[in-house]
Amino acid sequence: AGIVFDLSEAVTLYGAYGQGFRPNSGADFAGRPFAPVESESAEFGLKFELLDGDLTGTAAVFSMSQTNVLTADPVNAGFSIALGEAESQGFEFDLAGELPGDVDLWVSYAYVDAQVARDAIDVNFAGLIRAGDRLINVPEHSLTVLASKDFEVAGRELELGAGVQHVGARLGETATSFELPAYTTVRLFGDYELTDSVELAFEINNLTDEVYYTNSFHRLWVAPGAPRNGSITLRYAF
Repeated sequence: AGIVFDLSEAVTLYGAYGQGFRPNSGADFAGRPFAPVESESAEFGLKFELLDGDLTGTAAVFSMSQTNVLTADPVNAGFSIALGEAESQGFEFDLAGELPGDVDLWVSYAYVDAQVARDAIDVNFAGLIRAGDRLINVPEHSLTVLASKDFEVAGRELELGAGVQHVGARLGETATSFELPAYTTVRLFGDYELTDSVELAFEINNLTDEVYYTNSFHRLWVAPGAPRNGSITLRYAF
């Protein structure tokens, strides 16, 4: 359910509320199928336009809760029960469009406070997770900025761009203080129209060769991010 209210031609307020569910696979100790994960969410924000509509953006606050999350069965070892609860709230900001000078821009920022809402036992390692503990692999702060510009070279279109992604520190293991460090990566990209049918493109990821870790399951199961890498692509359309 939602509502939209136009404050002006450039500013719109909106609100939304929703409920949902997602099936849990498997069964408990007695062979009963798990109840589905149920969610409840609300979002309130505004949409706006700048530079005569060349830039559009959204700013919003949100809240979400989940129940029937699988947790370890405290009575029957090796089995799970659907009694866990989690909640998150935060702020999102998005901006996209064209700046003066014909520069295309996209900015996205999010602040997320995601935590356990009810004491539970970790399904995998049987550690006690207390209400208020952070959820793993969810950064409080994340930011992505992408900019590109088109040029004309020898009568053909050339696009060059760059992007920066920042991901804040994240909890890397439940019921502990183990954290994955924050990281920032840089990306370069471009493409050139060789003919009406042929296009040459390139991409360089992690330009600074940052050492970083994308997610983890446990301090002994950590996934590293890709080192500096690049590609050159030739596209033919017919």
